[in-house]
Amino acid sequence: MENLRTALTAFVIVFMGLSILALAIQALQFIVRFRARSEARRRDAIAAVADLPPTDHGIPAEELAVVMAAVSSVLGRNVRIHRVHPHSGDRSAQAWSRAGRVDLMYSHRVEPPRK
Repeated sequence: MENLRTALTAFVIVFMGLSILALAIQALQFIVRFRARSEARRRDAIAAVADLPPTDHGIPAEELAVVMAAVSSVLGRNVRIHRVHPHSGDRSAQAWSRAGRVDLMYSHRVEPPRK
């Protein structure tokens, strides 16, 4: 009976070791695939910089490449920029000043007395 217990214990230990080894190999394969995909995306983004449309608005191709890389990382797939429409800063400046005025008005708001 003692020999059977020893044999079963050794059997369990060996299979646990094999299971840990199999999990480690699977984890390494996942890491290698992830790095290969990241490297492929990086190469695609670098290659896409040469294919960027010319801009008449003075936006450098490097900035467009950064936008493409950010969108690609968020969406998880490659993207292509077809057109660029820069917006003037006047609207955003007006929106910020309007928001500031609204905050100021709300901070001075007099509430009716509570009963």
